[in-house]
Amino acid sequence: MPPTYFPLRWESTGDQWWYASPKDWAAANGHYDLVRELLRIDGNHLIKLTSLRRIRRLETVWDGEEQFDDVAKCRSQVARKLFLECESTKAKNSLIRASYGGWLMYTAASAGDLGFVQQFLETNPLLVFGEGEYGVTDVLYAAARGKNSEVFRLIYDFAVSPRFLTAKGGGFLAGF
Repeated sequence: MPPTYFPLRWESTGDQWWYASPKDWAAANGHYDLVRELLRIDGNHLIKLTSLRRIRRLETVWDGEEQFDDVAKCRSQVARKLFLECESTKAKNSLIRASYGGWLMYTAASAGDLGFVQQFLETNPLLVFGEGEYGVTDVLYAAARGKNSEVFRLIYDFAVSPRFLTAKGGGFLAGF
């Protein structure tokens, strides 16, 4: 069963309390409809929801506590539904085009969601290198956190092999 609350936590970097916001709580508990509604109320919530810095801080809260074992999976389910909704509307504001591909890849990898990771890598193989504030190291870190060796192996394989080249030898680096 997904967690039902996030406690306040004292952070050692500065004299500040760190807490999970309502959008963080909703995503971590798999409440897609609530996340979507919060995003409709204020689009800036998406920037905060997808912030690598915030995610890393929340991961320190989740680590080592059994009650938070399902958080990554719930966040991945919410991310997948957001992605599918944006793609199904055929709107110009898809999450990939809006540079949230790195967040989607990180979220799927940290949950160990092989199907979601494969879906991205088949259509957008360069997402393995991240996007925005996410890099290939972050994606590999997330895959290691996901504790699914198949996900890690797949991401690593895409990172070290030039799948973005075409069969004719052209492609991403062809003109250089």
